[in-house]
Amino acid sequence: MKTGFLTLLMVLAMVFTGCQAQTYKVVPSKNYVTQRVNLGNVSSLTTYSFVDIIYKPSSGPAYAEVYAPDNIAKYVKLEEKGGELKVIFKVPGTNSYSINGKYTCEVRVYAPSVTSFCTLSSGDIKIDGDLNTRKDISLQTNSSGDIDARDLRCATLNIQTNSSGDIEAGNVECSKLVMCTNSSGDVSLEKANCDKAFLSTNSSGDCKVSTLVCQNNVDATANSSGDIFVSGSCRQAAFSANSSGDINASGLKAAKVSAVSNSSGDITCHASQSVSAYCYSSGNIGYSGNPSKVETSKKGVYRM
Repeated sequence: MKTGFLTLLMVLAMVFTGCQAQTYKVVPSKNYVTQRVNLGNVSSLTTYSFVDIIYKPSSGPAYAEVYAPDNIAKYVKLEEKGGELKVIFKVPGTNSYSINGKYTCEVRVYAPSVTSFCTLSSGDIKIDGDLNTRKDISLQTNSSGDIDARDLRCATLNIQTNSSGDIEAGNVECSKLVMCTNSSGDVSLEKANCDKAFLSTNSSGDCKVSTLVCQNNVDATANSSGDIFVSGSCRQAAFSANSSGDINASGLKAAKVSAVSNSSGDITCHASQSVSAYCYSSGNIGYSGNPSKVETSKKGVYRM
């Protein structure tokens, strides 16, 4: 029994030592390098690690530059398959690593036709320049990495947060705007011009459009604690608060408004022609704009 016990201790010690040895530790050097990699027809960028991606819309053959300390750059891997460029950090022989000290590690991508951007780890993605395409554009965060963009012009713009990563953009022009938060990550646009817009919060993340110019309908739904903030103008708006999240749309000037509060979430809106407002729980609905046609549940509805 004693011999067996000692043998077990030795095995456990070897396993523990082996696990400890797998952790790769490195102090970033001060010698930065830039490594160029030629690319094919890249249309999608995904970061699978802490490495940041900077996309620079450009004409000509696509290529990437890995910029990092020389003892870190060698572990940055670019994998291209089916139009997708994956940015990976991989130390051979170990799945655990520790990098101590301040440093910059980024992949700069120069290509004309990238329309899909996705984070699957802590690495951020920045669209550095105006992105103009007739195709759809997709921005999606699935981890803590953020996405930041300047001006976007496209057919349908689909923005979605599925984790804590935030998404921000400057000026947007599209036919269809879809914004959705499914986790704590927020979505924020400075200005958007579109034909129709769909905004929704399904978790604690907020959804904000500072100035929205919509030619037709705006549909905003708060299904959780996340709030929706929207200002600007549209032809018709439909608002639904189904949980504790509020919809702040008093700055969105619409001709016709339909608003429903099914829980504790509040709604504020502006209608110039007609408003239909109904509260079925503790949430309130406030409206302004002096509409000629008003239909309300009376309870919980007030004129601002």
